Amino acid sequence: MRSKSSRARVQIVDSRWRNQTIGTEIAINCFLIFILVLLAHFNPLTMLSLKFLAVLLGTFIVATRLPGVFYPKPFIKVCKGYLKDEKFLRAAALMPLGFAVAILMQKYDFTQDWETVMSVFGWLMLLASLYMLWEPKVLEKRALKVLKNREAVQGLCVVGVAIGIALIYLGLVVY
Repeated sequence: MRSKSSRARVQIVDSRWRNQTIGTEIAINCFLIFILVLLAHFNPLTMLSLKFLAVLLGTFIVATRLPGVFYPKPFIKVCKGYLKDEKFLRAAALMPLGFAVAILMQKYDFTQDWETVMSVFGWLMLLASLYMLWEPKVLEKRALKVLKNREAVQGLCVVGVAIGIALIYLGLVVY
């Protein structure tokens, strides 16, 4: 059994590690946003085209939702841990913001073609990430309500995987 002083030392080390991790996460997200914006804006050959962004976004969605389909209890536990840290939520909002900016730099209007799907995703991600940056506590309250129901979480993860696969299909086959 640990004494009170050793438990306090462990908590101090945990908080320092968490702060370093958040700082690293913010730096990585800022770097990714910078690279995405540069590639989308300055590449005349459209290397970062909507096709590439659809595959990248679909892969990201599938990779983050697939564990929730097969292992919902640990997935819920990890999500609850992330939701308790406001700094992490703000840092995590930078990645979808980068995706949204990169998508909207390619296509921001609504026309009658398949690219409109990516435009809709771009606008939705922009609004969601700005809301997450502005009010992470509201997101935490709403998400904790959903995370209480294991079947709902598993169902939402299945829907997320289906959306991710549809985006990958859209990027590889349709465009």
